[in-house]
Amino acid sequence: MDKKKEEEAKKEEVEAKEEGEGEDAKEGEEGDASRMSARSKKSSHKKGKRPPTDKQTAYIEFKSTIGKKLEDNIVLSRGDIKSKRMEIKDLTNKINFKKGEIDKLKAKLDKKEEERKASKINKNDLHVEGFEDDDDGHQDDIIDEEEMVFLREMKNCKRDYRDNYSKLKGLKQELQSLQMNIDTSKEQLIY
Repeated sequence: MDKKKEEEAKKEEVEAKEEGEGEDAKEGEEGDASRMSARSKKSSHKKGKRPPTDKQTAYIEFKSTIGKKLEDNIVLSRGDIKSKRMEIKDLTNKINFKKGEIDKLKAKLDKKEEERKASKINKNDLHVEGFEDDDDGHQDDIIDEEEMVFLREMKNCKRDYRDNYSKLKGLKQELQSLQMNIDTSKEQLIY
């Protein structure tokens, strides 16, 4: 019985070896490639080269060493862009407020002008002979003090509007310049 068990054990060992050789033959090419890469890794360490790193790690390392100046420039420009956007937002709100004031003043002036025209028509109906019009046959339009105040306010609002609008255009150009600076720095950082 002992002999039978020994023979069966040997038979199983032989079968196991044959199956292992078949799998090794299939994986032969893969095994050779992995053994070759393992050898090249070992040999690269011997030559003083460092092991390969993934792209993200290499990029972060580059930004912290050689590309530090470019990265700092990008970070600084982003901060400037953020502050410029806040300035643009505030200036836009001021411009919109001034535009609203101008529109209100215009409505008041239009109302005053309508009242003046209506009173002028009434005066023309009651025109007394002996009082002549100007040389052209037109009477001078006389504006009252309230209308004069509206006109001054309108003039001041329009001046403020124009000043703020020119500042806004300048800020938008600066913002565009900063964005182009960031894009250029990113290109230099990547390539």
